This record gives sequence, structure tokens and C-alpha cells, in this order.
Amino acid sequence: MNYSQNPTRLRSLLTIYQIKINLLKEGIYKLIYLIDSTEKEINETFIEQATSAGSNNAELIEEFWEFASDNIDEMTEISKLYVGAMIIEGSALIERMIIQVSFIVQDIEQCPDAPDKENQSNYFTDSIKAMEYIDNLTQISLKKSHSWEKIKLLRDLRQKLAHGFFSFRLKPNEFKNYNAKFKTSKHPLLIKINEKNNLYECSLYGDIEILMRIGWNFLDFINEVETALRIKYSF
Repeated sequence: MNYSQNPTRLRSLLTIYQIKINLLKEGIYKLIYLIDSTEKEINETFIEQATSAGSNNAELIEEFWEFASDNIDEMTEISKLYVGAMIIEGSALIERMIIQVSFIVQDIEQCPDAPDKENQSNYFTDSIKAMEYIDNLTQISLKKSHSWEKIKLLRDLRQKLAHGFFSFRLKPNEFKNYNAKFKTSKHPLLIKINEKNNLYECSLYGDIEILMRIGWNFLDFINEVETALRIKYSF
């Protein structure tokens, strides 16, 4: 093993994951364009029909807003699916990145114990364990960062969403913590559908601005890891 090349491998690996997260963010911009275009089309249709029929045509206005409401509701559901997809795919990318970084750090530090001590395999999927391993070998303490706290929350949410449960239960304090970490100026990440036995039944709100924020959270974490490791290993 050529240990001197491993810092370069770290830099290349982190660059690849920065690109992948940016590709996810491009998907967000396309969705925003689609929603904006739909809303613009609805407004233009309303103006055209209202002008031709007269602005006092209450029946036309009522029919139009029923049509508009149906389209907006459909776009909201699409937004929810995209928020869920971003959480699932982005969290999976971050998990793979952390695990791969842990094995490169093992090579650099020439540590005989692999990140997954039980089977010495690089196919394990415990990013929490991998992050603890990285911190122990490098003494960087990335797991204490603000970004890592958000990544862990998204990881836990991903485990619920990845099984197809877009409605799930949380304790009240967990619900409040998610919305405190990820809410925008207008909307929360999660909404409460019901409450039973001191548990909230929740679902994603589906706000586009939250999509943007989650994308930035993933990218911020990668950049934070890159900065810390670049300082540590001078790459």
C-alpha cells in the first residue's frame, strides 16, 4: 500500500461526492422551474378567461380556482416526494462517503483495526460507527460539528422514508427538533397529522425552500469534512 497517495485519494473522493450532491441540487432547480411554470400558466389562463368573460363572472372564477387548486395540490404532492427522495438519496451518498473515508484514513494511519471490527469488511453501512472511527484516529472531532448533527437527523429520517413510510411517528421533542433544525421562514420540514399515546403521526410538508436547505446541508457537511482532513493531511 502506497500510503503517501492516500491523501490524494481523500481529495478525489470528496470531490466526487461534492459533484453528486450538486447534481441532486440541479434536480431541485428543475423542480422549482416546473412549479413556477405551472403557476404562471394557471395565472395566465385565469387572466385570459376572466378578461374574455368579464371580471364579474363569479361562476367562471369559482371553476377556475377549483382547477388551479387541483393543479397546485398535485405539485405539492410532487414536492413531498422530491423532499423525501432528496433525504433518501442524499443521506445514502453521505453514508457511503463517510464509510469510504474511514477506510482511507485507516490506510493513512496504518491502523490494523478496520472501521468495522466485527467482520473487517468495507461493506458495512454504519456511518455513525465510521464517523467515530475517523474521529478516534484523526482527533478532529467532526462528530461534534453542527453539520453532523443535521446529517444524523436526516439519516434517521431516511430510515423511515426508505421503507415507504411517508407517514411516521415521532416523539413530540423529536418533531420539534426536526422543525427547529430545518424549518424555513415560511414552512416546517414536518407537519403533524395526528397525535396518539404521546406520539405525533407526521409527514413531510414538501416545501421547495426546505429542499434547497437540505441540499446545502449535505454540501456543507462534505465541505467541512474536506477542510478538516485537508488541514490534517495537507492535501
